[in-house]
Amino acid sequence: MATQQLTIPMFPLNMVLLPGETKTLHIFEERYKQLVADCLDNEAHFGIPFMHQKAMGDYGIEVKISNVIKLYENGELDIAIEAIRVFKIIEFSKVLTPKLYGAGVIQFEEEITEKPSHLL
Repeated sequence: MATQQLTIPMFPLNMVLLPGETKTLHIFEERYKQLVADCLDNEAHFGIPFMHQKAMGDYGIEVKISNVIKLYENGELDIAIEAIRVFKIIEFSKVLTPKLYGAGVIQFEEEITEKPSHLL
């Protein structure tokens, strides 16, 4: 399996999700309302970089918006997300001009298809 690099929107959060996990997010900042709107309009995914003590790590998780749960009158919204796969961050930009949100160049790691030897 060849590795690929691409640029995706980033939503840094102090959380770790593993592939298949789901989470509900309340979106209230303008930059992330814009990110969610762009992802919904383009059927695109975004990344959540792994954070530790306010520092961004080298890895993150690609997530998809599975459902808009609630849209508030002030533009805030609640969304359900599902984690898809882990990526390595090659480069990160706090702002992806002209957008308000940041983005990262990422590379998907080759998938592990073997069970660890202690599970055999």
